Formats: sequence, C-alpha cells, structure tokens
Amino acid sequence: MANATSKQDSVETRVHMVLCDLLLMDALDPDVDLFEEGYLDSMALVNLMMALEQEFGIVIAPEDLDMEDYRNPERIKAMISRMQAV
Repeated sequence: MANATSKQDSVETRVHMVLCDLLLMDALDPDVDLFEEGYLDSMALVNLMMALEQEFGIVIAPEDLDMEDYRNPERIKAMISRMQAV
C-alpha cells in the first residue's frame, strides 16, 4: 500500500514539475482550471501532451484525447495514473 502511495506522490510531483516548467511558474494550485484561467490554449495543450509523453514514457493517442483530463493538475495526475496502470 505504501508503494502505491509513493507512486501517486511521484506522479503528482512530476505532473506539477511539467506544468510549472511549461507555464513558467514556481507553484500551481492543484484545483486551478487551466483552461478558464488562460494557462492552456490549443498550442499549450499540444506542448503539455508532448511534455507528459516524454516525462512519463506514454503515448497519448488522438482518439484518447479528452479535454476534461487536462482541466486541472489533479485530473492530469489521474489520467497519467490510469495510463500507467494499463
């Protein structure tokens, strides 16, 4: 159980790092709506997807793209965790 928790913490930390690097920020609220607040637009979303693919060694297929998965850092973390579980 502790291993699963540490894996989730690692995913959360790495997602936070990717987002902060991409958005040129030091910190980001995990519940912030990235689209509503203007952090993500179509080009930034593509850049985020590529950064996540590189960071986590995953492939996000176009047919799997669900904008709601990118709404906030918590949803991004959940999407990454789902993809890693497969």
